[in-house]
Amino acid sequence: FLYTEGGEVANVAPPPGRYIEAHRNRIFAITEDNRIWFSKEYENKVGLGWSDEFQIPIDGLDHDKPTALCSSGNELIIFREQSTWSVAGEGPAKTGVGEFYKPRQVSATIGALKNSPTLYTDGKVYFQNVRGIFRMSGEGFEYVGAPVEDLLGSSRVVAIRHHQKTETIRFALTDKVLSFNYREDAWANYTYSLGESETIVGMENIDDTIYIVTSDDKILKEDTSYKIGSTYMPMKLRTGWISFNEIQGFGRVYKFSILGESRDKHVMTVKVYYDYDDSDSVDTYTFTTSSATDAKLQFRGHLSKQKCEAVKFEIYDADNTASTGDGFAIDHIALEVGLKKGIYRTNETNTIGADS
Repeated sequence: FLYTEGGEVANVAPPPGRYIEAHRNRIFAITEDNRIWFSKEYENKVGLGWSDEFQIPIDGLDHDKPTALCSSGNELIIFREQSTWSVAGEGPAKTGVGEFYKPRQVSATIGALKNSPTLYTDGKVYFQNVRGIFRMSGEGFEYVGAPVEDLLGSSRVVAIRHHQKTETIRFALTDKVLSFNYREDAWANYTYSLGESETIVGMENIDDTIYIVTSDDKILKEDTSYKIGSTYMPMKLRTGWISFNEIQGFGRVYKFSILGESRDKHVMTVKVYYDYDDSDSVDTYTFTTSSATDAKLQFRGHLSKQKCEAVKFEIYDADNTASTGDGFAIDHIALEVGLKKGIYRTNETNTIGADS
């Protein structure tokens, strides 16, 4: 049937689509033949209408196909294999009068992976391209995923969600979730107890609670507890490498101090690694609290290898016998450091030539 009452353009069935995005009260779709269709504006109690006249004109489809879409307020972001574009305007009425503005190129060198999920929040767009995880804003493009590019590897992001309470952007992969804290510009890696062939296939935020969907038809709900049933999950964290004078800079680190909150009986164990060697820790410190009455947790330690180029800390609760198992929370790690001139001094075995 052709519906043309009131001068409205005829409705047609759109071609098969592989990517859809809601924008300005319409649905936009990347079709299997790499065109971008958009629907008529949504009306309550009226089925969504499409017209073959309602398409976004894009050139160069043979070498730069559209890959993903993102609604960013007043503009629709069109990602392609090698470039990024934006479309502004209100678009045509159902009668065909009016149009969107001509697509404007935002980048000629940065695009997105085919069917990459996207997220727009706080004026920024997050997406994945061939290099890794990027963030787009009015100031340009940022490669925010550089610190986790080894964790990401060749994996594909299957979903991106914003968690306001923790001020994080979550990137779900098939076997883990990478969490980016945009306040601190810091990353975390969340892993889950999945079956041998079980994978993560989706993620959603409902009322600021994150839910993970797996290939075994399971739904995992994130919460702030520290137990699974009656099984205690001990606190454990590991920092990245902390360098003192840029990469291969030389320094002397004297002490470290940890500030946090004591919530129950625990034995906080701190292992220290030096100079980009993950094979074994050099120092191990233990700080014991018999109850939570102290409330504030604050300890410091003297480091045994003071001349170094970087340190890494591993902190965990070695006592699982507390009455509640809540243990402790870490808020801050401080280092007392003195910088030295020149680059890091390697031993004779790893040094070639003589000092001039």
